[in-house]
Amino acid sequence: MVRQSGLSMKERLLLFHRRFPSTRISLKRLRAIYKEAGVKIKKIKWRGVSKASDPPDIPGLRDAFRERVTGLESQGYELIYCDETWVS
Repeated sequence: MVRQSGLSMKERLLLFHRRFPSTRISLKRLRAIYKEAGVKIKKIKWRGVSKASDPPDIPGLRDAFRERVTGLESQGYELIYCDETWVS
């Protein structure tokens, strides 16, 4: 499934037709379906930093963090992760 946030209705319609090639609906009908389902259309700009463009110190910090976590787990500590997205 393709993430549809940030796509225009025309792009969403194209994805619908690709997923269901035997079914053809109009853009107007797709909008009506979204409205009936309570889906609000908001254009969202996704921004992210790729690992290739990380500042030079980030990869080192990431490696140090992983080593520390591995050490604590080997000592028997139970870790609770609140947010680990920068490590992955």
